[in-house]
Amino acid sequence: MKNRIDSGDDSQNFLAGRDIHVGVTPTDAIAISKEVVEQALGVYSHEVREEVEARFRDFREEVVQRICQSSPASLVAFRDVDIQAAFFEASTAYVRTGRDDVKRSLVDLVAARCNAKSGGLQAVVLNEAISTVRKLTREGIAALTVAFVAQRVQFADVVDLADLNARCKRALFPLFDTDLPRWQPGAQAELNHLMAVGCATLLAEEQTLQCILVKSYPGLFQEGHFRRAISSDLLTVSDRMVRDYQSIPLFVPCAQDENKLRVNALNRANAETLIRTYARPDEERELVEEYLFLLENGVLNLDQVRDRLTELDHEWETLMFIWEDHPWLSRLEPTSVGLAIAHANWARLLGYETVPLDDWLPR
Repeated sequence: MKNRIDSGDDSQNFLAGRDIHVGVTPTDAIAISKEVVEQALGVYSHEVREEVEARFRDFREEVVQRICQSSPASLVAFRDVDIQAAFFEASTAYVRTGRDDVKRSLVDLVAARCNAKSGGLQAVVLNEAISTVRKLTREGIAALTVAFVAQRVQFADVVDLADLNARCKRALFPLFDTDLPRWQPGAQAELNHLMAVGCATLLAEEQTLQCILVKSYPGLFQEGHFRRAISSDLLTVSDRMVRDYQSIPLFVPCAQDENKLRVNALNRANAETLIRTYARPDEERELVEEYLFLLENGVLNLDQVRDRLTELDHEWETLMFIWEDHPWLSRLEPTSVGLAIAHANWARLLGYETVPLDDWLPR
């Protein structure tokens, strides 16, 4: 919620909770942003001047409010030349289109840009995203967002399939209810446009949702191994971890077949960290290789993965049908610019409860 206090000079300060603004206040940021776009008003005719001024005003107030909510200290960025140029480009893009979806994306991109280090990769990409987003349709942004979340977002601390399903229902499922382009004549043109403006490329091969999930979370889709297929050295390390260090074991019984053991790690990174922590230096390399082999070669086939998911939640069937029925979604690969736009859209749709852009683009 927006709080206001009287500044005593016919102006108002925007406050986000109890944050204290040092260097540049919200009122200062409003004044700077107003000055930045003032000259642009002269290019419009008198017939549209009132609408143009309203859009400029609406945009700058939403930008400042968004920054106050997320990172009030970054208001000081309004003194930066590059930030002012980015704000000018963003505000004129919204004034030109008048589209609410473009405004929301631009507000979030400008807020992110204010928090990025000038000259860094993230700043460069965000500047380009600000220049590009007005050129995209709602359908194009929706497709980029679904592809980004499905392919690039991984939950680091998933406990089991039920936990993964709950997280996907929050972070992925709602995206399939948006403006995804379907099998209509314009679908190919949409793809061509995304590629032409530098937001996407095409992967060489299609990726099913099942394949993406298995690659991201092989530990959740384990078929398991008989005990005799695991070396005695690896089983000894697993027992030592529990006995001497009270750690979790390397293997646990497979839920589908108690005669088998499954690797007790979510993915490759987790598996490497776990075994390197407890294996002796002289046995580490060989055991790491075996443990990773067991992780990646003990997974269910893709039909079994599909069955497991749909048994857990019937909505997976709908999602997989949309993904596979779409002419190019399963091959869509967002570029860095497409990723920044998709991340901003995803954050807004989820109420800003997402991980920061830093996880994909360093500042």
